[in-house]
Amino acid sequence: AGVRGGWETAMKVFIHYEEPADESYHKTSKISLPKKWVNGPCSAVVKLFVDSYNKNAMEAIPLEDVHLETAGGHALANDSTVSDYLEAGADVYIKTGAAPASDADVTAPKVGAGGAAGGS
Repeated sequence: AGVRGGWETAMKVFIHYEEPADESYHKTSKISLPKKWVNGPCSAVVKLFVDSYNKNAMEAIPLEDVHLETAGGHALANDSTVSDYLEAGADVYIKTGAAPASDADVTAPKVGAGGAAGGS
C-alpha cells in the first residue's frame, strides 16, 4: 500500500524568517523534512523552525503568532499538508499573523496544479 497522494522520500526546504527590520533577528534554515513530515501538517514545520530559532534568539517568536507562507506570498493553514504546497528545494517563510483557519481557506496553488511554476 503506497502513500495516498503523498511524497515518498525526505524533502529539503529553505525556511526564512525575515520579519523584523533588524537583520540580526533574521534566520534561514535548510531543513530536511522526513517523509512523515512532508505528508504531515504545516504546523509541524513551523514548530520545528520556531523551537530551533527560540533556543538562541534574543527575542523569542511566539509559536501561536506565526504561520508558513509560500514564496508566492500565500499563507498556509496549520492543517495544510506540506507536500500539497511545497516541492523539494522550496523557499518558505515564517510570517507574523494568524494562519488561515483551515486548508479550505488557502489560496495557494497546489503542487502539480500548474500554478507553482515560474516564468516563460
